[in-house]
Amino acid sequence: MLRKYWKNRSVDRAPAYDCLSARVVEATGFKAVLMAAGLTGDAQLGMPNLGLATASEIINCAKYIAHSVNIPLIVGVEDGWAERWLPTALYKK
Repeated sequence: MLRKYWKNRSVDRAPAYDCLSARVVEATGFKAVLMAAGLTGDAQLGMPNLGLATASEIINCAKYIAHSVNIPLIVGVEDGWAERWLPTALYKK
């Protein structure tokens, strides 16, 4: 489903940091949920966006959000926790 939107270079998405905010995004008609690791660390874990949240913590939050909605979830893990291979490993999970 998401590939169709990427083709047009336009994905109607809104940010969410937990299951409830993701459901609000879905209910308001967006086509995808955007979960930024920094925002999730702030809101879910009470940590500032300084790279303190571990990959496992972000993965767990992403799993919960993904299971709570019926639209695609885009997870931003741009820093990759200083490991080049980590974004690929996260994608596979």
